[in-house]
This record gives sequence, C-alpha cells and structure tokens, in this order.
Amino acid sequence: MIKFHHLSPVAVATALILPLLAPGLASAATTAYSSPGDYSFTVPGGVTSIQATVTGGAGGGNCSSPPDPVGRGTTVTATLAVTPGEVLSVQAAGSGGCGSAGFGGGGIAGTSNVSGGGGASFVGSSLTQPLLLGAGGGGGGAAVYGYGDGGDAGATIGSAGTANAGDGGGGGTEGGGGAGGAGASGGGGAGAPGAFLTGGGGGSGLTSSWGGGGGGGAGYYGGGGGGGSTHNLGAGGGGGGSSYVSPGASSVTGPTVTSAAPGVSLTYSAPAVGVAPPALTFGTQAQGTAGTAQNVTVTNTGDAGSTLTLTGVTLQGTDPADYLMINQCPSTLAAGASCSLGVRFDPQSQGNSSAQLVVQTNAGSSSPVSLSGTGGSPPTGPTGATGPTGATGPTGATGGTGPAGATGATGPTGSTGATGPGGRTGKTGSPASAGQAVHVSIRCTIDSAARRLSCRTRTTITHLASGTVRVRLVRGRVTYATGKAHGQSVILQSRRRLGAGHYTLLFTVRNRTGHSSTTHTTRTPLIIS
Repeated sequence: MIKFHHLSPVAVATALILPLLAPGLASAATTAYSSPGDYSFTVPGGVTSIQATVTGGAGGGNCSSPPDPVGRGTTVTATLAVTPGEVLSVQAAGSGGCGSAGFGGGGIAGTSNVSGGGGASFVGSSLTQPLLLGAGGGGGGAAVYGYGDGGDAGATIGSAGTANAGDGGGGGTEGGGGAGGAGASGGGGAGAPGAFLTGGGGGSGLTSSWGGGGGGGAGYYGGGGGGGSTHNLGAGGGGGGSSYVSPGASSVTGPTVTSAAPGVSLTYSAPAVGVAPPALTFGTQAQGTAGTAQNVTVTNTGDAGSTLTLTGVTLQGTDPADYLMINQCPSTLAAGASCSLGVRFDPQSQGNSSAQLVVQTNAGSSSPVSLSGTGGSPPTGPTGATGPTGATGPTGATGGTGPAGATGATGPTGSTGATGPGGRTGKTGSPASAGQAVHVSIRCTIDSAARRLSCRTRTTITHLASGTVRVRLVRGRVTYATGKAHGQSVILQSRRRLGAGHYTLLFTVRNRTGHSSTTHTTRTPLIIS
C-alpha cells in the first residue's frame, strides 16, 4: 500500500477530469462502469497492463433549496500490471442524496432531511482488496436554522465536515476511519466513526426528519458521520474518505478532488490474431516428395499499441504428418503488422489427406486453417549400380551336332615328297599299225605324304611319220594324270591324291599320213602300294 506521507494539500478542480492515456493508446479499448454496482472484469489475452481511472461519489448537500455545497469525491488514474485471464473486481460508486447514502460504502444520513455520504469507486483483486480507489465526499447535516457542509474526500486524509451545533465528522486517513462528530448539547446524537471502505453514519437529530448529521464519505478509510442537533441550530456534516493507490501502480495522476460523476474506466490495448486464407488446397503430390509452399498470413488485428506474441504453431487433425511448416514470423507483431507461415504438402501415403494449422498467441489461438491434398504414386527411383558378376555356373550338357559347315578354302600345296621306288617296267605294247612299234620305258616317283605320282617315260615309236603321243594314268573311269610326248619323252604328273591299287598307263599314238590318220593305244599296268 502506498502511504501518502507529506503530500501537499489536494488541488481543487471544478472541471471534469478525463483519463490520461499513454501515447499510442488513443484507439485502445475502454470498458467503462458508470452505473453504481459491483462488477468483475476479465483481463483479455495478451494484455499485461491496464490504465484505470476511478472516481468517488459526492456526498449529498442539505435538502433545502438552494442546497449547500456537497462534499466532493476524488479521482485518480494509474497503470496497473495485470495477467491475461485475471479477474478484477470493480466497484462503481454512487453519490449520496437526501436521506440516502451513495452506493459503495457511503455513510447513512442521521435523519431523512439530511444527506448521506458518497460511495468509493475502486479496482481491486477482490471487493475487499482495492488496488486503486477514489474516495467519496461527506454528506451535509441540517436543522431548522443551520447546516453543516459535508467534507471533501482527500488523498491521505479526507476533509472534516463543517461543524455547527453538532460537530462535523472527521476525515478518513491512510490508516483509519475519521471520528464521528459530537452531537449538540441537549441530546444530539454523535456521528459514527468511519471504517475500512465505509463512511460513518450521521448522528440523530431533533426529530426523525430534522437535525441529523451528514453521513461520512466512503474511502480506503471512510470519514466520520456528523453530529446531530436537538434544537434549531444546524447539525454537523460528514467527513470525506481517504483515497488509495497500490505500491505496484505506475504513471499515477491524482488523487484530485473532482465534481465529476463517479465511476470506473479501464483502458487497455488488447492484441488479436487473424489468419488468412481460411484454407489451403494442394493438388496431387507424389508420395514422399514435398511440393511448392503456400503461405498463411498472420496479422495482429488488435487494438492500437498492442503487441501480439506468437507462442507456437500447431499442425493437427487427421494427417498432420503430411504437411511441413516453414515459420517465417518473428516472435512478436505490433498492431496491424503481418507475417507469413509457409506450408508444403509432403504426403506419406497415397490418397486424400487433411489437417488444420492453428497459431497460438498471447491473445489465444487463431481460427484453424484447413489443409488438404492428395497423395499420388511414389516416383520412380534411379537405376541402381550394376552388381558384381556372379559365380560361373556348371557346364551345360553338350548340344546336338550342328549342320556341316561350308567347305574351307584349298590349303597351300605341300612340299614335294621323297622320290618313291621305281615302278615296274611296263609290258611291251601291242604292235603299231602299219608296221609301227612303240617301245616305252617308265620311271616314276610318288610323294608318300601327298600320295601324288610323278613319272618320266621314254617312248620309242618306229615308223612315226608325223602325229602325236598322249599319255593318261587311269583307274577305272577316273583319269588321275595326263601328259604329252616331247620328242621321245613324256612327262606325267598326277593331279589327284592316289590311293593304293592298280592303275593303267594309256599311250595313244595318232599318226597322220597324207590325208589319212591312224590311232593306236598301248596299255601298261601300274601298281601302287
């Protein structure tokens, strides 16, 4: 509790006192309580301080016409530290009137023709624990020929009521209620002392209608009630209550005496979170791959001067694992500022997918943003590296014989073999016609490797005028070698490979005489083994 020690006298103001708003709060939210009563106020999300203005009620004047001046209340403005969601108690005071006390602890009047004290207005953690309080003024006392004015409320000490025949009530202090005023001699009632949050009642008067003391004004400690009167002289007025400012308050203005109407106003800058668009729709995306990001815009749509604090982003719903969030937002946003959250669709399975994105802030959670898409078939991966060569398998069964291949090219002629043994001398051929005689001597060699025959014959033909001699080596119908006579010799060489067996040398002599010719053939056997 702030103890207002050594304060200068309270300044008197007759104009309406308006709340002093900190720079940037001109467009902030304000909740006002002008009707007397008790209220509760829940601190909005994101609000950590409130500027409160509390104004106490005035005490009533005397009930004559014209009425005497009333005891005025006080007004005080300060900034209070609060917690989002905290519930504050609010009391809006009423002013005192003829025969009635103001709501909020004003002291009651001593009789019906005098006034009660004004009530106190405050904001507190409860109705018995004020944090900021504006006190009420004291009510005026009256008799037939005199009046006692009520005292004004004060900062640490309320003003005392005006004394007449009855004493005025004392003002409330920072530590206790004001004393009740003594009644007039001859039987006037004494006023009741003020108490915590309550003004003292006025003393009784001459009758039930006249001479009563005014009620004390309510305050942190209330003013005392004025003393009553038993004769025509006036009764005392009630004392004013004391104001209160808690130690944790800041930016305090007042308390100041005011003629303003009582009540309470609370001004604050509350953030609010907005998200847009309300839904993101993704197309078909291959399973296990992330698509292009789409953005969600987050905006502080709250009061001017407010600060929106982002505390988290949640993906929830049926398939939250199918979506990737890219947070591009700072931790705080000033009023009207925006930032973006990127979202990518990364389906973990095929088929329809859905989820919701919710932003958590000091102003509460945002409305959910719907997310939807379709998971497609997984993409085809790259071809893997070639594996190592496997072990050689067993040899398979031998296949069937293939068709005969084409005849190969003729190889080169081999070297001449060694000279074979000489053949046997052939038989003497048949006598030549027309007295011709053919005498043949033969010498042959055979290549044992190639089985080829080479022969040289010596032929003597008598009476051969002109003609030719041809020689063939035959076996059956096959001719193996041929040759012609050159002079008296015939050179014969076989062209085929010779096998073992019986062969025949055929000597054919063609003789020309004039216009006629004769042919004679001589056969000579040849055995090759």
